[in-house]
Amino acid sequence: MNAEQLQRFFNTPEPFLDPQTGYKERSVEWFERTILSDFLKLQLPGPLLDAGCGYGYFTRRYAAHYQDVIAIDFSDERVAGAKRVNSAPNITYMRADLTALGLVIPRPVKSIVTSAVVQHIPPEWRGNVFQNLHSVSEKGAVMVMYDSIGDGWDGFYGPINPAWIRTQLTSSWTLRSVDYCFDALQGEKIHRLILDRA
Repeated sequence: MNAEQLQRFFNTPEPFLDPQTGYKERSVEWFERTILSDFLKLQLPGPLLDAGCGYGYFTRRYAAHYQDVIAIDFSDERVAGAKRVNSAPNITYMRADLTALGLVIPRPVKSIVTSAVVQHIPPEWRGNVFQNLHSVSEKGAVMVMYDSIGDGWDGFYGPINPAWIRTQLTSSWTLRSVDYCFDALQGEKIHRLILDRA
């Protein structure tokens, strides 16, 4: 799947995705029980950037704990939906492409969170993602990724490779830890990757 096909896929409403509650297997209730409860234990400062927010059903839950949340997604359809059904006074939703260098957001952030986003980005573009997130965050910022880890790319999905992060991103991000957290999506092993910004 190329960039145009990915854009078309994510701009097309999915029959099994509810813009307010998410997928059945990755619902808001699942998120609150797993990712949100784990993330809040880290007690990271704001402003918070939700990178790859989709329809914002998880973003709204972050916003209940952060005074300032910026949420971005490259799908016009999903950002419009997020503004429509998951808005809050402390959330700024924006359409932005993490793979196109030159990302601009309203203000620098101190924390970044992303879940099941980078694993859908072709491996050759992932370096741009980390460069962009470095450029919009403050020195000492922390990025937390909730993804499966491994190798391979099927054109739509490819797990994160921690070894690649360690060798390619040492000048901008340092990989602090990789920890298995929980199972999701019929047994997919979700890990928490914590990166520190140089």
